[in-house]
Amino acid sequence: WLTLSAASGTGDGTVTLTAAETTSALARTATVTIGGQTVTVTQAAGTNAFSLSSSTWAPVAGGATTEVAVSAPYSDAAWTATSSEAWLTLSAAGGTGSSSVLLTAAATPLSQATRAATVTIGGQTVTVTQAAGTNTFTLSTSTWNVGAPGGTRTVVITASYSDAPWTATSNQAWLSVSAGTGAGSGTIVLTAQATELGASPRVATVTFGGHALSVTQDGAELTNNGDFSDSSSGWKTYSTDSNNSPSEGAMVSRVQDGVFEFYRQDGAGQAVVFDETGQSIPNGGVMQAEFKLGNSMGMRRRLSILMHDQDFSDLSVCTFTLDAYAPLRTYRMQSHASQPWSNATISFYAANTGGDGGYYQLDDVAFTFTPDAAPGASSQTICEDPTWGGGGGEVTGNLVTNGTFTGGLAPWGTWGQLASQRVDGELRFYKLAGTPAGVVLQSTGQAALQGQALTATFQLGNSSSIRQRVTTVMHDADWSDVLACTFYLEPGQALSGYAMRAGTTKSWGNATLSIYPSTVGADATSQWIRFTNVTLTKTADVPKGSECIEPGGALP
Repeated sequence: WLTLSAASGTGDGTVTLTAAETTSALARTATVTIGGQTVTVTQAAGTNAFSLSSSTWAPVAGGATTEVAVSAPYSDAAWTATSSEAWLTLSAAGGTGSSSVLLTAAATPLSQATRAATVTIGGQTVTVTQAAGTNTFTLSTSTWNVGAPGGTRTVVITASYSDAPWTATSNQAWLSVSAGTGAGSGTIVLTAQATELGASPRVATVTFGGHALSVTQDGAELTNNGDFSDSSSGWKTYSTDSNNSPSEGAMVSRVQDGVFEFYRQDGAGQAVVFDETGQSIPNGGVMQAEFKLGNSMGMRRRLSILMHDQDFSDLSVCTFTLDAYAPLRTYRMQSHASQPWSNATISFYAANTGGDGGYYQLDDVAFTFTPDAAPGASSQTICEDPTWGGGGGEVTGNLVTNGTFTGGLAPWGTWGQLASQRVDGELRFYKLAGTPAGVVLQSTGQAALQGQALTATFQLGNSSSIRQRVTTVMHDADWSDVLACTFYLEPGQALSGYAMRAGTTKSWGNATLSIYPSTVGADATSQWIRFTNVTLTKTADVPKGSECIEPGGALP
């Protein structure tokens, strides 16, 4: 790196020394010898002037890593790298020559402010500014269904940042929130007040951190003492003898360990336990009943549940069959009022006589009313049987013959106190006073296995000026298994589509469809129930147990 202008000479003269530009960050020396004399040459170190690929960096709140390239003037130029903040770490504390350093920013623990740090590499700086976090929240639940008595529910809040602020508000006075404001993760407690007796279900929304938590409270139960914790207080019984005259001795009942137990004596006409709630019900909406039924007797027993006005001017019915020694299970019934009720009542009728050493068992009765129902809900009765497995079996065509009554009456038959006539492809009939009750029926001669789903469809009309009730029944011919629906026909109602779907609870030998008029007609020329377009088929499925579908409902 040090050159001379001449390698030798004679006499006096000069030698020019030329030092090349240094390539090192370190000082260097050389010796020149001329005529036995030495010249020591010391060249200064080169100047370290580093440059970086970036002078700023803005990592996201969630943390990030970036690479900064270091450019050095000399391969042996040493540099150091430091960070001013612990949350910003470097991949190397120093080096020599050109290289690179990884900068890693941790996720910010705060959401309310940005934060800054400085990285110094070889005397050059990188200014790092990390953005504030975005507040996000999750809740342990988005819904809460609370019973009519009210209660509390703790909701766990998980916040994205410890300083993330939130507010919680309820849009209904009956639902309160323990804390209206806060920050970070934690809990809030929701408190729902009890609903008043007869009140409808209600809904509230708690708005929290951009989330909406929906709270639905059941309507107040219409029943009192539905769990029989106060013995039979609030409940009544009614029974009749074989002549249908009131007789207390025709029914045996008791409350045993909080369960109401009863049976109908041999030869008795009726045995029923019921609760008159005293609550009025408007037309429409949906009534729901939930209750536990059991059978401690050693034989199958059938129980009919009626939701009705006290005067029986409007009613809906579900029929359930209980196997021998069946434990208490939860059954449900959903229906509606087709006219205003003055005294909503729920009744449980023992369909079979004899106790066989045991009882019908009843417990945990809840009876509610919902004024605002889903579309179609007020056009059907649903009987949910927990023992029903969903149906299945065969799928067939129409088991009924002559469902349009165009080929005479046969194989249909009529029996009891009934007036009837065929007109224009319809069977028209009405109930006469007296006993036995009149009925139109057809036994198809077709068998059905246990668990077979059945669907009946038909049209009903009412040419009279009075409201009429009919009960349609799918049953085995020996009445060992019965599936019933009750429908009301308004005055002058045109032919309209109805359906019932249910499943057999035992094998049938002879599937039969029967229809009973329940309102006594007074005029043979105008008081007609109209009946036609009848089908009875074996179908693939009945989802809940049995369904009674009126015009406006989803007909199969």
